[in-house]
Amino acid sequence: MSISSILVKNKENFLLWIALFLYFLLLMNAAVVNVHIFGNDEQARLLVVRYIFHLNRLPIGNESAVRIPLWGFSYAMEPYFPSLVAVFLD
Repeated sequence: MSISSILVKNKENFLLWIALFLYFLLLMNAAVVNVHIFGNDEQARLLVVRYIFHLNRLPIGNESAVRIPLWGFSYAMEPYFPSLVAVFLD
């Protein structure tokens, strides 16, 4: 192996690490900028969290406060544990 081939290989590795670092920065920027953009059903899931937070009790599931009018069902019929964790983070 000659010195020039080692330097070329080190340069390629350096450029690879720079590209990965810039990609990481791009992803971190997208995560920070898009923090308030939710998925399709996240607003509907937050209905259960806000219900528990404001009324300090678990919803039954067929209550109109937690029912999603567009779909006609409620996430209160699903397991509660993720919603209970979200109450403390809201």
